[in-house]
Amino acid sequence: MSEKQHICILENDPFFAGLYARKFESRGWKTTVIEHADDLYKCLEQEGVDLFIVDIEGEDYSAKELIEKLKAPGSAHRSLPIVILTRVKDREVVQRMMRIGVNAYLFKGHFVPNEVVEKVQRILDSGVV
Repeated sequence: MSEKQHICILENDPFFAGLYARKFESRGWKTTVIEHADDLYKCLEQEGVDLFIVDIEGEDYSAKELIEKLKAPGSAHRSLPIVILTRVKDREVVQRMMRIGVNAYLFKGHFVPNEVVEKVQRILDSGVV
């Protein structure tokens, strides 16, 4: 991983995107907020990313399909840690995402931003993907 951790956030709600970007930046981490799934690949290739946060209920993308592509055998980004931060509480979706390699599935409203930042810190510190 790079010296300055780089977090990429795919979030279509500007409030949540800005809130978490500020929290991560206060830790000294570089933060890139994107609104469209296509921008993720540009970010991965051009800037490198240490951890990806995605809201599973995006309007212009299927987060499930995006994550499956990232975690697919042979993917150059298979080891990228992924955190889902969403309002979706569907048990089947949670189990499916955890099976394909998501590092954490966090429900908006159940965690205050500082708790999310701490969870991300633990994932980055562990190096376990």
